[in-house]
Amino acid sequence: LTFRCYTTVRQSSRASRRSGAWMAVFALFRADTSCARMVTSAKRAALPEFCPLQLEQMIAELVRFDQGWIPSGDGTALYIPPICIGTDASLGVTRPTASKLVVVCSPVGAYLTAGRKPVKLYANPAHSRVAPGGAGAFKMGCNYAPTIAITDEAAAHGCDQSLWLWGRNQLITEAGTSNIFLYWRNKNNELELITPPTKDGLILPGVIRDCVLTLAREWNEFTVTERFPTMMELMEAAGDGRILELFCTGTPSVVAPCEQIVYKAKPNEEPVAIDIPEQRDAKPLFERLRETTTGIQYGKVDRPEWVRIVN
Repeated sequence: LTFRCYTTVRQSSRASRRSGAWMAVFALFRADTSCARMVTSAKRAALPEFCPLQLEQMIAELVRFDQGWIPSGDGTALYIPPICIGTDASLGVTRPTASKLVVVCSPVGAYLTAGRKPVKLYANPAHSRVAPGGAGAFKMGCNYAPTIAITDEAAAHGCDQSLWLWGRNQLITEAGTSNIFLYWRNKNNELELITPPTKDGLILPGVIRDCVLTLAREWNEFTVTERFPTMMELMEAAGDGRILELFCTGTPSVVAPCEQIVYKAKPNEEPVAIDIPEQRDAKPLFERLRETTTGIQYGKVDRPEWVRIVN
């Protein structure tokens, strides 16, 4: 059934090696939230229900068993993407009655290193990843396969990922498989952090997205707004010099800055490049958010409700 109807869901979490302890200690980052969201995705895919607490325990046991694979060093982690697939031997388009839940893992290095540049995004309104009433808010396999060819198109334009737009007003929704944040001075000359909302069901309610929103609101240094920025707004702000930062968030990259958008407005027009400035006067917001989030994972910042210790 999986091969015919793509009844597949996935999720992702990270396990980090903590230093300074007299014995090996590892931290699962917000695994409870990730597991609960995987159950939500499974329900949307009509897969048999499973217990999020048992899934979290499976992940903890795997981390304990495979701890030798967890790298040490800032930015490194064990990446854990559990998968659930329908396994009925059926050619019909029907609700699965059987499924297989698998937890796999892989060591990953630091996403941003000295040799790694900020990402470039390709925006083409001819392509859309989501639609109202669809499954854009869920980590279902059917959401990802159609994006691969568009990612190839982005690469042909010298970009790393697609900046997904939707609708007549070209709402900015996501970047690749990541959530997107715009940090700017709005028309009232106020510092503001904007990210698309989850209430419309168009985007994934990412775990790192939630971390960024929580931290930004706690810091209370600027306005935090959940709404869809438009491509026209972004271009106007770029022309006025009001864009401060654009960055993506996700489990593998945590927080990754964007340096340029290549925008192909119409099929018969050449794309234009919109440069995102680099902050030099002070530490960039994306860097502060990334350091705090990873600091919680590695035990440098205290936030016990966001981690599960495995030893």
